[in-house]
Amino acid sequence: MPIEVDDYVNVDTQLKAFGMNMPQGIAFLPRNLATADSPSALLHESSVSTLRILFRQSGIVEDRIESPEQTILVLQENAFELTLPALFIGISLLTENAAAVNVALSVIANYATDFFKGIGGERRVKFSIVVEDRYTGKYKRFRYSGDPAGLKEFGRIVEQASNDSNS
Repeated sequence: MPIEVDDYVNVDTQLKAFGMNMPQGIAFLPRNLATADSPSALLHESSVSTLRILFRQSGIVEDRIESPEQTILVLQENAFELTLPALFIGISLLTENAAAVNVALSVIANYATDFFKGIGGERRVKFSIVVEDRYTGKYKRFRYSGDPAGLKEFGRIVEQASNDSNS
């Protein structure tokens, strides 16, 4: 399975610098949170709007990082792949309510599968999950690039890796 794991910017510090909210549960992170120099430079993937609707319909509560007065621009790319927004999962939610995390990941996996229905050829989805290690306070980014069918296993791998580093 094509998964990469790397260190990620301190989400709390970066969001505070931009005057944004630190999520405690599940949140979508802008594509360029780690590299943006101002909140006006932040960009969400175009799929974030649809995923927010699907989360609401599934009863998943998203912690928005932006206040009602703030807007994060949406980037539309016309490529034959699906780039999903990075998903932040708060450590308390990951350890105390794994069922909610599983529902969120299932919604995303189903969305990706439906996105490619009726399309032949290679199907590629890119998706990242960012989690905090509760002992070190450092953030890790798990990146997946591959067939949509691999997203369900990707979620299990991230959950297991997070449990291993948090036990």
